[in-house]
Amino acid sequence: MIEDHRDDKDFGLTNAGREQFPVKLYAMLELSEVQGARFIAVIWLSHGLAFKIHDEREFMEVAVPIFFNQANICSFYRQLNVWGYSR
Repeated sequence: MIEDHRDDKDFGLTNAGREQFPVKLYAMLELSEVQGARFIAVIWLSHGLAFKIHDEREFMEVAVPIFFNQANICSFYRQLNVWGYSR
């Protein structure tokens, strides 16, 4: 379970408008909730304050390439930590 402990002032956009990690993460989680989504390896928890990765292999092979440039799960977890998310 990963929880969001970021300051609400950061909306995840740079001056150039490029999407940053939190925006991509949110988009990925929202897409995983859509009926018929291509991946279900990651989901929001019922309270909506955290998410869970059910299958790291499927997550890295299917979901991550669509949204991120990470090649391994450790890089993804490191990025979560950089942005203030915690387990």
